[in-house]
Amino acid sequence: MTSHGMAAWMVSRFGDREQRREFLSELTSGQLAAVGFSEPDAGSDLAAMRTRIRSEGDSVVVSGEKKWVTGARYADYLLILGRHGDEAAVVVVPVTAPGVELVPIATPVLGCRAAGHWHVRLNDVRLPLDHLLGGGGQDLAMLFTTALSYGRISVAWGCTGIIRACLTATTRHAREREQFGKPIGRHQLVSRHLADLLVAEQVSTRVCEHASAAWQSFSPDMVIATVLAKHVSAGHAASSAATAVQVFGSAGATDGHVVAAPTATPN
Repeated sequence: MTSHGMAAWMVSRFGDREQRREFLSELTSGQLAAVGFSEPDAGSDLAAMRTRIRSEGDSVVVSGEKKWVTGARYADYLLILGRHGDEAAVVVVPVTAPGVELVPIATPVLGCRAAGHWHVRLNDVRLPLDHLLGGGGQDLAMLFTTALSYGRISVAWGCTGIIRACLTATTRHAREREQFGKPIGRHQLVSRHLADLLVAEQVSTRVCEHASAAWQSFSPDMVIATVLAKHVSAGHAASSAATAVQVFGSAGATDGHVVAAPTATPN
């Protein structure tokens, strides 16, 4: 959802009227999209990006390689960011276009196993010029910031959902599980764990609400607010999963359990 939403947001933000009508109708009728940012030598280092987008008459040609493209395994379209002359651009690339090569990642990833991360090679992919969003010529940092802001707020709320799931499951377990003649939630250490989970959920919710309000109002603080929301909620999600495993014990460390976290080993 995050990857697809980022793609739709970029079409909405940078596409002209005809492009929005064409591509958004596709992306809201069952076609899936992924966004290509990272490259073999360029992750956060935008200056190292080597993917090239060039206009040739009534065509646009894309050449380069993208790594770890979330959702590429399932995508019908790829939104590829690259250099366009002295500036930057985004191109909507159908995965069936000649020259598009999707490369599965051979080594299983530790987390997000359903995210469909694949590598993408673009071998002089030629498309109609109307696949170049807004005619190109945008600022590279602005393109990244715009797309990532959507992704950050989506991930932030998703992490808040993880915390809520941990809180709900742990609270129920603490009421139902008895040790030493009373529910474990009445033991002081478990009560502290439950309090920590509640605080994490409340803090993450409030910082995400602030980021959403900044997004809706197009506040100048939108970028800072979304970065903060992701930072806070992601950290709390990891710690909350670990806390929940401590309450559940071995049951919480079982793969597939609602609070299972690979790095959280019960004491």
